[in-house]
Amino acid sequence: LTVKCKILAVPLSGNVARNTQIAASARIDDLDMEIHGLLAQIIRVMGGSGVRLKGNVDPFDLELKDGRASYRKFRLRFGDADLVFSGSVEIETGKLHLTVSIPLTKKMLGSSGDLYKVLKGSRLNIPIKGTVHDPRLDTDRLNQEIGRLLLEGGKRAIFRLPFDR
Repeated sequence: LTVKCKILAVPLSGNVARNTQIAASARIDDLDMEIHGLLAQIIRVMGGSGVRLKGNVDPFDLELKDGRASYRKFRLRFGDADLVFSGSVEIETGKLHLTVSIPLTKKMLGSSGDLYKVLKGSRLNIPIKGTVHDPRLDTDRLNQEIGRLLLEGGKRAIFRLPFDR
């Protein structure tokens, strides 16, 4: 873990959680961790399995201001895939305001290799609800995103078909 702190201001009195300010950039190299909970659920959605994840986290900016920890483009790379987290967490309540962007994988589409060829490179943007102690993928939104991509794939496939005129 490498952290470069640009701003660190911690008040000595008052509401410390709300009034602390931090601006930093960070990166994680050679990450090797056991996966469970929300991360395991996301990996399963992608068609993966296993109990360990090895990878890296690209450099990202982190800000703590007005009682909220925020970050953008927290990109976790592992194997030939990546997850991109963005959003914020309320410090006092632990309430999550996050989104994870996951790549569409062949395993997510089952045996539909032709559809994957059309949709390769597409991503699903899924909100994460709940709190830091009980994070949950918004499965309703996940299903909507999959439906949206299937419609998009169908449109792309139709326009690729040769038409006799």
